[in-house]
Amino acid sequence: MKRLILLFLLLLLIPINCNAEILYTDYYLLEKDSNNYYEESDIIKREETNKYLNFNYERNEEGYYLLDKNPESLPFVDKDDYIKKSNKEHLIAEDGPITEHFINENINVKYIRINNFVTNQTSIKNISIYSGEELIFYYIYHKNFSYRKIIPSYGELIIDLRTFYPLNSISLIIRFETSSLDDISYDIGFKNDLTNYQTFHNNVLRSNLNENHKLNFINEDTLTDIILYKYYNLKRLNSSIYSEEPLINFEHDLLNYKKTYTYYKRDKIEINDEIVNINDPIIKFSSIEILNIDNLDLFNNGNQEIKICLINNNCLNKNILVNIPKEKEKKVIINNIKNKNKKEINNKSKYLITDDLEEIKIKNLNIINEDEKNIKRDKYNLYLNILGIIFIIILIFSLIIRKINRTNVEMV
Repeated sequence: MKRLILLFLLLLLIPINCNAEILYTDYYLLEKDSNNYYEESDIIKREETNKYLNFNYERNEEGYYLLDKNPESLPFVDKDDYIKKSNKEHLIAEDGPITEHFINENINVKYIRINNFVTNQTSIKNISIYSGEELIFYYIYHKNFSYRKIIPSYGELIIDLRTFYPLNSISLIIRFETSSLDDISYDIGFKNDLTNYQTFHNNVLRSNLNENHKLNFINEDTLTDIILYKYYNLKRLNSSIYSEEPLINFEHDLLNYKKTYTYYKRDKIEINDEIVNINDPIIKFSSIEILNIDNLDLFNNGNQEIKICLINNNCLNKNILVNIPKEKEKKVIINNIKNKNKKEINNKSKYLITDDLEEIKIKNLNIINEDEKNIKRDKYNLYLNILGIIFIIILIFSLIIRKINRTNVEMV
C-alpha cells in the first residue's frame, strides 16, 4: 500500500518539460521615504523605518536666586549663568521676597510692633516668628484690625514673644493676601519693653498675589557677597519634522512616530535556455522592457553566450542551447531569402538555393506543409502522453481500492 502511494506521488512530481530559466538583476532603489504600503514579492523588497517627532525647549520664565532657594515654578538651574550681590540687597526666596536688615548693635527683643501700613486691599493671613530654626509661640498684645481683614492705614499690631531673644537670631515670615500686585510698605520695630522701639522700614516688591515676606536681621559686620544663579522654566516646542536621528539641538519624542517605507526592485527575466524551433521565444517573460539581445545566431546549433540588455542599460549574460533541426533551418533560410535580391542570393551560395523562383516557392510550400504535419504530430503525441498519465493514475487508484477491499475481507 505504501509503495503504491509513493509511486503515485513520484508520478505527480515528474517535471513537465520546461526549458525556461529565471534570472534576476541586482536590487535598485525604486521609492524612498514613502507613506504607501505595498506587499513584498520576488521582485519588490520593502524596508520599514520609524521616524520620530523632533522637539526642543525654550526658556519662558527665569530669574536669579540663591542656590536651592528657587521657587517651584523655576525648577532648572544654569550654574554657568550667575551674578554676585551683597547680602544687604533685596532677595527673593522660594516663597516670596526676603528683606535683610542690617543692625549696628544687637539687642535682646521681647516686643515687636508692626504699623504704618501703605497697602491696597491687603490683609495679613498669618505671621510666623523664628529664633534660628526654633518656632516661637507668641501672643497678640495689641491690635486694631483682624487677620484676613483689610489692613487700615492706621493699623497697628504688637506681639509679645514672652521671653527675650537676640535680634540677630529673629526671622519673621508674614503671609500677605492682596487683590493686586501693588507694593506694600510698613514699619517694624523691636524693643525689650513697650517704649523706644528700634524701627525698620520695609517696602515689599510683590510678584504674586499670595506670598510670604521674610525679614532677617544681620549684624553690619557680617556683610558678605552672595552668588545668585539663573533659574528657569522650559516650554516644549514641537516641530513638524519627523526623522530617524534627532536634528541638531532637538530631541526625539519616542512616543510620537510614523512609519515610512523604502522599496527596492530587481528585474525578473525568464529565458528559454534551449531553442528547438525558430519561433521559440528567447524571452518568455520580463518585468522590464528588453532593449536588445546580442551574440545570438539561430543558424548555428550549439551552446551560445548571449547578452540581454534591458531598457535601463542593465545587461545580463546567459548561456543558451540552439538546437534547431536541419529541416527547420531550411525553412528559415528560404523565408529569409524571399526578401533579398538576386545578387544577395548569389553571394550566399552556401544555402544551395537555385535561381528558379518557382522552385523556391514549391520548396517553401513543401516545407511549410511539412511543418504543419510536424505540429499536428506533436499535438497528437501530447494527447497520447496525457492519456497515458490519466490511465496510470486510474490504474493506481484501482490498485489502491482493490488493496483496501482485500484488507477488509481478511479482517472479516
